[in-house]
Amino acid sequence: MNASPRGAARALLAGAALLAGAAAAGDEYEYEYETLTSVQASEILSPDLQQSIHHRIQDEVGFDGAFYVFQLESDAGVEQVHSLLALRKRLHEIHTMAQAMIRFEQSDEALRRALQGRRGVGAESVVDILTNPVGTASKLASNLGANLEQTLSGEYLAAAAQAPAAIPGTGGTPRGDPGPWQRSVAAQLGLDVYSSSPDVQGFLDEIAAARAAGRLHTPIATISAADPAGLILSRSVADAEFEALTRNKTPAELAARNLRLLERMGVGAQTVHDFMSNATLSPTHRTHIVGWLAQLEGVGRRAAVIAAAAGATSEQDALGYMEVTRMLAETHLRGAGLARIDGDAALPSALTRDNRLLLFAPVDHVIWSAETAAIIDQLRARTAALGATEGRLVLSGTLSPRARRELDSRDIAVQTRASR
Repeated sequence: MNASPRGAARALLAGAALLAGAAAAGDEYEYEYETLTSVQASEILSPDLQQSIHHRIQDEVGFDGAFYVFQLESDAGVEQVHSLLALRKRLHEIHTMAQAMIRFEQSDEALRRALQGRRGVGAESVVDILTNPVGTASKLASNLGANLEQTLSGEYLAAAAQAPAAIPGTGGTPRGDPGPWQRSVAAQLGLDVYSSSPDVQGFLDEIAAARAAGRLHTPIATISAADPAGLILSRSVADAEFEALTRNKTPAELAARNLRLLERMGVGAQTVHDFMSNATLSPTHRTHIVGWLAQLEGVGRRAAVIAAAAGATSEQDALGYMEVTRMLAETHLRGAGLARIDGDAALPSALTRDNRLLLFAPVDHVIWSAETAAIIDQLRARTAALGATEGRLVLSGTLSPRARRELDSRDIAVQTRASR
């Protein structure tokens, strides 16, 4: 674990750097720490995630201390994706849009051309990019800079350009309402209508406009959303509930619902304001974060998680907080239950009703580094201070064999997604 500013849980790891510095200054261990800068894609991804006719992950995958950094090639160009969470979401988007393009090719050629004009290099598939690099090289080079700053024409940008009304009682301004057509299309295809991807927004705009004008000849219901088996992006019953809310409610209605839930949790007015007015958090992020926390009925100090999420500064941060609230809820509902959130730790932690202290780390991979050692030392100290019977690290990702041995030697239990 690392306090890297590039990681999806940068704010979650805010205390780690100071702790690591203390550990380095008075290192009680006489052996070197692990280092890892990159891995091979085949070591961490299934073949389906590594490559398909619509995408390819470059063989060398970076590692920033807590999260993997992927180079993703697709019809939309080449982009860098931080974390497995973000990669799975992006691949789901790419494959879903590709499925739609295949259907439109059969019955809506004009719409297919319009969609293709919105998306990246305009190649038929990533195979064209890989087999004919000279033919697409100049377009790819342009996309490297343009993908992050791509702008879209049409009603979506026109609405976004106008400052939306403030949310009463928060001072926050929600993103413009994409509109019922976009929300409906996105829901039927399993896409996030508030996705930060300009490819997705342009795609939804085109289909929604064609549908509203009666020019859509292919029923949306006949287009299969990518990955029905959940191999790319798994969904729970709760996820389906949150997605239904984003489909059926406007941003203002979602905000009102989230405000009511936050009030019931006893979150203070300033914390609510900071959370609801943070432009980094989309209505989707907020609805999932608040929704998962609402399932922690009777758990004390939930406001501490909202206060931390209010400091999110990137989409990676937002996804990290969505994941940690999911982890909290799953642990609460499946085990002895959580008693209260413990705010005195470098990462979100909670005390269970059977007196165990759990430290939650929504990271891709843990190695035995100075930062990890410092965080584990703090977990041990906090466990002793609270008189807890056990200290446990709860991971969304994996850990190295060395890290597991070190945790075992310190009597720290480990719980991963696979072991839950």
